[in-house]
Amino acid sequence: MEVRKPADLEVIQSIISADVAGWGRLADEASEVSVESGAALTEWHTVLFLEAPLSDAGMELEPTRRRIVANVPSWRGATLLNKAVASRHLAERGLAPAVLAELTLPPAVGARDYPLPLHVVEFLSGGILSQADLAEEAGMTALGALYGELHAGPTEWFTTEVAPALVAEGLLPDGKAAASWAGLLWVMPWLQQQVPPENKASLTAQGVDWLFVEREIAALPTLDLLPVTATATVHGDIHEANLMWTADGGQTSRKLKMIDFDMTAIGPAGSDLGFLALALFRCAFSLDPELVAPRQLQRYFARAYLQAQNGGAADIDEAACDELLLVAHLWSYTAMIKIGLICAVLFSRPGHEAKRETMRARGPVLLNADFLTAC
Repeated sequence: MEVRKPADLEVIQSIISADVAGWGRLADEASEVSVESGAALTEWHTVLFLEAPLSDAGMELEPTRRRIVANVPSWRGATLLNKAVASRHLAERGLAPAVLAELTLPPAVGARDYPLPLHVVEFLSGGILSQADLAEEAGMTALGALYGELHAGPTEWFTTEVAPALVAEGLLPDGKAAASWAGLLWVMPWLQQQVPPENKASLTAQGVDWLFVEREIAALPTLDLLPVTATATVHGDIHEANLMWTADGGQTSRKLKMIDFDMTAIGPAGSDLGFLALALFRCAFSLDPELVAPRQLQRYFARAYLQAQNGGAADIDEAACDELLLVAHLWSYTAMIKIGLICAVLFSRPGHEAKRETMRARGPVLLNADFLTAC
């Protein structure tokens, strides 16, 4: 595919100039790089899937570096810092794609007079997690192991580098207590700030009380409904498209990794589990009971999660699995508010029309004070 957009060529030339993943040898072939837009897969940023040409120079690249992912984030300041630091931290732990480069696109003559960030990561060739994967023991086990590893890891990446920047920008209250709930107390107010005025007005007309939503978020740390869980790194937005297999092939030759760290922070592990209960298990979120993951499948997740949390211990009984699942279901209350806010931010954007229709239907319910009080 030929490069047709000057912005695409600008990204490619920056990658070649920096010799990212050995691409410096493609200096004479920039216009031959194949470009595929990731617009259908992202809500926030410009994402390009780039593939080196099949030439003598291109064939010298390692097979795993012939295709890479270039991401021009929309965020700036502390929000961009969080995304970058989280990406590096999770890549170092083997839970996310390897970060190949963090570059800056220089100001473009005649187009813009300011630089843009450019992040380049490895391409995961195994495809996204599917509902078919979640209907099998192997898929649920891989998901549980990934979550367990995530929640068992260190949190200093956030407290030492990101939290002070968020506090400085007024996005997070100062103090250890607020930082330990940043996955909710920073992310959800930030989402509420992203709601376009016309969307906010539309939802207000449908009965959404924004002051109630704001107060409910602030009160979450004292809500008796929520069981106490450990402070952990929480992804914050896990759905099928944010989970990818490392490679094609049989179940034993691939691993599940996560992508997209816009809402990643530290917070109660339960908040991540609650999001999973709604978004992947589809509990209390689907009108079709056949789409809800059966309890036995959920137990495969829970067993793998607890094993990862306990150093691979094999003796995880069914009662322990069900106890974890109950915690996840109780914490899904926080996911209702967060998903409602995501719907509010995105429902009027172009593209994904079926998805937008679902958001327009669910947003007013998930943010409704009577609904949330009943929950």
